[in-house]
This record gives sequence, structure tokens and C-alpha cells, in this order.
Amino acid sequence: KCIAFTPAQSYSNILILDHLNINHEKGRHDLVKAFYFDFLQCGIDPRKADNLIQGKKTLWANIGAQQLHLPEGNPDAQILNGKISLGFGNIMELIENYENN
Repeated sequence: KCIAFTPAQSYSNILILDHLNINHEKGRHDLVKAFYFDFLQCGIDPRKADNLIQGKKTLWANIGAQQLHLPEGNPDAQILNGKISLGFGNIMELIENYENN
């Protein structure tokens, strides 16, 4: 349901980014699941689904043809000093999901 989108002309000549690594706080797969999979509704890559069930190691969130690699930090979460933009076909679904949860 979510797709990666950033207007390339406004930032650089980059047209596609295959994957992005963002560390999360060790042992907090509950927060990763709640944000990336339940709220944003990114797809759980089946190759890492067991990690989500077990609550450990790296998770992969599929976003169209792109992926977010979400490894555990050691022990802290990574702080990204920048922006990641996602485009949605129907932003109202995301807003309703936010308001209902």
C-alpha cells in the first residue's frame, strides 16, 4: 500500500534508491511493527518474517520496489538527520488508520 516517492529534480539526480538501512532500538520490534507494518502498511519481507515473530535481528519492510532494512541498533536506535518521503495513492486511508489507532 505504500510506495517510495521523492521528486528527483528537487533534490538531486537520483531517480531510485533500492534500499535504505535504518537502525532501530534493540529489542523494540514492537515499535517497528506498529509503525512500519501496522501504521504505514509496508509489506513484511517473507525472508525476514521469522525475525518479526521472534522479536530479534533485522527486519525488511517492502515499499513497492524498494526496501527499508531495519537492523537492531547496538543498543540504540539510529537518528536520521534528514527526511524520507513516502507517497500514498490514498492519503485518507493513512489518516483514518492514524485516527483509529
